[in-house]
Amino acid sequence: ISNIYECLFEYDANTCIPGLAESYTNPDDCTWDVKIRDNAYWQTGNDLFGDEKVPVTAADVKFVMDWTMDPANGSKQQTNLSSLITSVEVLDEHTLRFHTEEPKALFLFTLSRVMIFPKKAIDEGFDLNAQPVGSGAFKFVSYQTDDQVVLEKNGDYYVTPELDQVIFKIIPDKSVAAIA
Repeated sequence: ISNIYECLFEYDANTCIPGLAESYTNPDDCTWDVKIRDNAYWQTGNDLFGDEKVPVTAADVKFVMDWTMDPANGSKQQTNLSSLITSVEVLDEHTLRFHTEEPKALFLFTLSRVMIFPKKAIDEGFDLNAQPVGSGAFKFVSYQTDDQVVLEKNGDYYVTPELDQVIFKIIPDKSVAAIA
């Protein structure tokens, strides 16, 4: 799923590196300004966006953060975010401002755990479990129970993936999996 969706930051070798976020600044100990890549787009070729190339905006990310912090939605990251972030505001089309009550050393790490999804999917009741749509390097193609998941390269991704397709083979029988 992390090939389909992106987080603002990625956690790699004890360091947070930009993902969907291009950069950030820390104007004071409790304020974080995060710039979203201006060349990030929601994946096309699906029932949510069709062939329309729609940019990911700061408003989309704010929606996801607010949605995730709402206990009614049952997000696994709800407690982490709610205990950290006091508010999120949109500064412009590609910039967000996060406020915390006190300095938080693990702020970027916490953001690296929240996958960003399209607000439009929630607004329209689109089933992201059946057909995941994100802004990541690969697009969802198909899923066959106990068989495989197929992903294909997202041609609109800001870094061109080196693979055209990824197939995850599902082998439910442990002994067959060990042999494979």
